[in-house]
Amino acid sequence: MNTTRVHEVRPRSEIEEDRQKCLNTVERIGPSRYMDGAIAVYDWILGSAEAPVGPMVSPTAEAVGNVEKLVLAAIYGKPAAPDVISQDWAVGVEHAAMWSRGLAERGPGR
Repeated sequence: MNTTRVHEVRPRSEIEEDRQKCLNTVERIGPSRYMDGAIAVYDWILGSAEAPVGPMVSPTAEAVGNVEKLVLAAIYGKPAAPDVISQDWAVGVEHAAMWSRGLAERGPGR
């Protein structure tokens, strides 16, 4: 049962575990923009990179939710949406952002 709440980010150990699963998938299948997007979110949450899109802020649950909103705007072609690497990358960012806040049952790497 998922006990993470939307106003919280999953524990570091869970983020690290799913990040490693994403890396393992890339090793197994080759380059993946989708996995690159998910890893970008995880690297930001873990403190080793800047936010994948939007303002460069600390990765609070609210900030992760804002990243999700920004990439959704890009996915759906909304005006003033940020530039993204690709649609697949944006979907990977969105999935990882949702999962990291407890809004998806499984992370991108699972």
